This record gives sequence, C-alpha cells and structure tokens, in this order.
Amino acid sequence: EALGAAKAAAPPAKILLLAVVAGAYIALGALLALCVGGAVPQMAAANPGLQRILFGLFGLPFGLTLVLTAGGELFTGNTALVTAAVLARRATVSGLLRNWFVSFLGNFLGSLLVVGLVSVSGVLVGPSAATAMAIAKAKTSLTFSAAFARGIICNWLVCLAVWLASSAQDVTGK
Repeated sequence: EALGAAKAAAPPAKILLLAVVAGAYIALGALLALCVGGAVPQMAAANPGLQRILFGLFGLPFGLTLVLTAGGELFTGNTALVTAAVLARRATVSGLLRNWFVSFLGNFLGSLLVVGLVSVSGVLVGPSAATAMAIAKAKTSLTFSAAFARGIICNWLVCLAVWLASSAQDVTGK
C-alpha cells in the first residue's frame, strides 16, 4: 500500500521517464527471447515444449528483473500496487488514473524506442524474425475474449512477481 501510494503521488514527469525505461526493459526481454528461444526452429519442430521453455526463460523474466532491480514504472505492476493503495484509502482515484495513463503511455513509448532501434540495427534476422512474425500473427488472430483472458493471466503473474520482489530486501531476493 505504501509503495502504491508513493507511485500515485509521484510527479507525472518522473512516472513517464521511469515508464519509458520500463517499457524498454520489457521490450529488451522480448528481444532476448526472440534471439535465443526464437532462433531454434529445429528444436521447435522436434520438441516444441522445450523450445517454449527456452523462449520463456529469456523473455519476460529478464525484462521484469531489469524493471525490479534497476527501477521503472510498469503499468502491469502498477495496476495492483496503486489499486491496493486506493482501496486502503492511501491514494486517490485521480492519482491512480494519472499513474495508469502516464505509465501505460511511457511503457508504450519505451517499447517503440526498442522496436525502432532493433529495426535500424538489423539484429532481428533469420529464424528470430520469422518467430516474431509468427507470434504477431498468432496474437492478432486471437478472439477478443481469448486475448482478454490471456491478458488477465499475464497481468496476474506479473503483479505476483512485483509483489514478491517488493518484499525482498536485496537484489538476490528479487
């Protein structure tokens, strides 16, 4: 609740800057997943479960670890933390809405920054690029209800990770 209250009261410029870097960190985690787990089409064909584990090990955990250790405002985690502060009457609804809007915008801008850098750098090629396109096609082909349910599951897991990391006292614990 205290962390959520501080996030709700933070100046928008600070939230925006920290949200841009958080969005970039998550995008870098996705890039790592694509470059490692997405670069093994033979494994995907022979053992898709193992390939998915490899993909998952290098994606969100890396990006989220960067956010939680280096600092950042991640909209996903803020949905839990700032909401808890509002429910405990330690933050206002206007503070919650400001935090959500600014952190969402910043996360989006940070991810676009990494997408632009990746595009210019040419680092995403071959099987990794094909995997990125296949993921994009699959995600945009989902029904609204399937995408919404997956979003809830993902947000739940990220919020749990943020909550667990916030109770840790050191980097190793996070």
